[in-house]
Amino acid sequence: MTFFVFLPAVLLSGFMFPFAGMPAFAQWLAELWQDALALLVFAAVMMTLAVSRFRKRLD
Repeated sequence: MTFFVFLPAVLLSGFMFPFAGMPAFAQWLAELWQDALALLVFAAVMMTLAVSRFRKRLD
């Protein structure tokens, strides 16, 4: 898990390599990670609520 989260975070943060020297896609990805994380948390909470409230009935 650390490999997939920590390594890209360090590489895309501008700490090791200048942000301006990154390709346009990498700059775009580095700027949107916080929004993507917020959406992921929201989706996980909503999915958990939906699954917990779902009841299958055979009438």
